[in-house]
Amino acid sequence: MFLPIIGFSQWMSETRNDPFEGKTIVVMGRGTKGSFPYNNPALAFRQNDGTLDIIIADAGSTACDDVRVAFSFGNSDDIISFDADGSLNGDNAYLNTNDIGAVVKLVDGLKKKSIVYVQYTTGCSSNRFQISLNGSSKELSKIFDTSWEAKTRSLAANYTDKQVKDAVFRLLTKADSNCDFCTGIQEFERIQESIIKQIGSKINSVVDMKLVEEKDKHRIFIYNPTEKELIPVEKKLKD
Repeated sequence: MFLPIIGFSQWMSETRNDPFEGKTIVVMGRGTKGSFPYNNPALAFRQNDGTLDIIIADAGSTACDDVRVAFSFGNSDDIISFDADGSLNGDNAYLNTNDIGAVVKLVDGLKKKSIVYVQYTTGCSSNRFQISLNGSSKELSKIFDTSWEAKTRSLAANYTDKQVKDAVFRLLTKADSNCDFCTGIQEFERIQESIIKQIGSKINSVVDMKLVEEKDKHRIFIYNPTEKELIPVEKKLKD
């Protein structure tokens, strides 16, 4: 894999026709304020034949495994995190891009914000650095154009919906078990849909759920690390 040679705190792109890989586009931004000797890590996006790689280079060795990369645009309550795999030479980390929603959110922020803060950790080391986003939108659009955005936003919405449903299902199954399976199958499905409608993606912050059966409704308590919230779900009246 090739990475362009660029000046610090700048963004640039390079396109070439590789005799084996075909047309390859790389967009790259160089960071600053990293930890010695990895003072200037880089974030790179590489597109080839419909395949996208997101790479962190020169941030530290990946030999210890357990590589994670987190991005913040200045809000500590809104962190975008990825698992990553090391390259064969141990110099680069390839982000796991299965979470389409996280990729879309990252690219959107890189295009619109002025700076991104990056935290790179492994099983035995860590490095924090920042990248100026001056000029990033123009260069990133060479990979992430309007057609890409339209297609992936639809995929991200579907992926997020599935994540929410799966999360509610897991928490509600546990809550149902704890109340001696106080809901039937049809009731369970209706309660699940009601919770999704009422809290949606907030389910990602929920750590536990408690279900209490009453005569005319189910009282569902959802817990996050700082508060408890009541979600009432009326029972379906018998015909």
